[in-house]
Amino acid sequence: MSAPLMERFWLYRIRTSRDAEAYASIYDRYVAQLYRFVLFKVGDAETAKELTADSFMRAWEYMIASKPVKSVSGLLYTIARAAIADFYRKRKLELVPLEDAPDPIDLRSIGKAERNEELAATLAAMKGLKDEYREALFMKHVDGLTNSEIAAALGKNGGTVRVLIHRATEALKEVMEK
Repeated sequence: MSAPLMERFWLYRIRTSRDAEAYASIYDRYVAQLYRFVLFKVGDAETAKELTADSFMRAWEYMIASKPVKSVSGLLYTIARAAIADFYRKRKLELVPLEDAPDPIDLRSIGKAERNEELAATLAAMKGLKDEYREALFMKHVDGLTNSEIAAALGKNGGTVRVLIHRATEALKEVMEK
């Protein structure tokens, strides 16, 4: 069964019978990449764990309320982005300028294939990009989301995301050439 079809099946089971097993399947499928995304944004493992758990709880409540869900990953990323914003708002923290921020990604945790100097240079170069560009590139190339999933997460249409990723890629190439 294809992934989108399987997700619709899980959503149906969640909505009709509050099936925890179906929700666990969604959780298992997305927890690692959502955690990575949150960690990338907050830079602290404990905070990232809390916000990821909170995001999944909010998603459960949303799903059992039978609200429309076009994309499960889009819903999860939208909720996670809101949780991150709430986190900063509640604590009245100012965002540290990205060039001054510590690198929140532990390269050892990403995977063997990505543990090379080129990735480290790319991640360092990404610090010089606009936040919107970084988010789109991270979702596309680290989490492997499709343009439509990214569009759902960012609240944009597919064409806009395609252009955004293209511009972000070009900006990254420029930064890396310097």
